[in-house]
Amino acid sequence: MKSSYFRIALAGLLLSIAGMANATLIVGNSYLDGEGVAWEYVGSFQVSDGPNWSSTVELFNGLEAAEEVFGALADNMRYAISTLDTGFVNHMANYDGYGQANHVLPEDIVTDINGDGFYNWAGNGLGDWSAYIMDHSNNNVNYVFKAAVAVAQVSEPSALAVIALGLMGFAASRARKK
Repeated sequence: MKSSYFRIALAGLLLSIAGMANATLIVGNSYLDGEGVAWEYVGSFQVSDGPNWSSTVELFNGLEAAEEVFGALADNMRYAISTLDTGFVNHMANYDGYGQANHVLPEDIVTDINGDGFYNWAGNGLGDWSAYIMDHSNNNVNYVFKAAVAVAQVSEPSALAVIALGLMGFAASRARKK
């Protein structure tokens, strides 16, 4: 009789602890950065794939260009850009500047220097930037990643409870043998 109550209590305890653990697998080709974010390679685009500079064009920073090319993501996802290759996220993007040479700048810069909404000369020796425009850039590639579904962290108290549960099961099996 005592044994059946013990088994029921043990099963209930196991089920309640198992409900706390909420870990999922990362599926696909992903890259885990130093901050623990898993990035999945989406594709790439050349800066010069964008609209011609002489027309009235919208300006894009690296992240906005990724959204323009690959579409909007769900709320829990985000893009990242790399200028290096398909296996490393450096959060930098290739840009073409109005009246300026191509540069590598942060992926999320403000591209419209004078705030007029056009790709033009902003004065004071500055021009607007865009990561997606056909101007000077020929072969500058931006590699696009998206944040993969992250693995939920199992809290330490839950891990300790699972270990304690295993030890209790081991002790119960040893007691049964005596």
